[in-house]
Amino acid sequence: MSRASDLANLIASGSTTIHGEAGVTSSDSTGKTTNLQQGLTKAWANYEQSSSHTIRDSLNVGSLGDLGAGQTQINFTTNFAAAQWAGASNVQQADTVTPGSSFCDVSQIHQTQQTNFAKMFSNTNFSNTSVGDATYCQIILHGDLA
Repeated sequence: MSRASDLANLIASGSTTIHGEAGVTSSDSTGKTTNLQQGLTKAWANYEQSSSHTIRDSLNVGSLGDLGAGQTQINFTTNFAAAQWAGASNVQQADTVTPGSSFCDVSQIHQTQQTNFAKMFSNTNFSNTSVGDATYCQIILHGDLA
């Protein structure tokens, strides 16, 4: 088979397990394997947390909701199978902030997880715990889609 047809077969098969760098040894045993489908990010977004809640780029994110100062709801295009997904988030107020200054941005994914959305809160000035909209926001989520 050609590499193109091999790739087409992998895509059509859905969940695919691949061998790690160890590959297949001379005794026909394999090294560590990774499930390609489970290892992929299922939703992510790069957006501005402001009155417009502009999505710069995303995957599996249909829209954003404004829940108040520094609070955003990220609505998924395709729901997760369960609310036990894992995620990480990051915010930055502006690109002019110098490292080491007292200005600090903190983000938090809300503890109550849902299958159809995630909530993210930001704190745009850690020194006085003020909550406010951040200029650059990123969120990434892993889990199984419905």
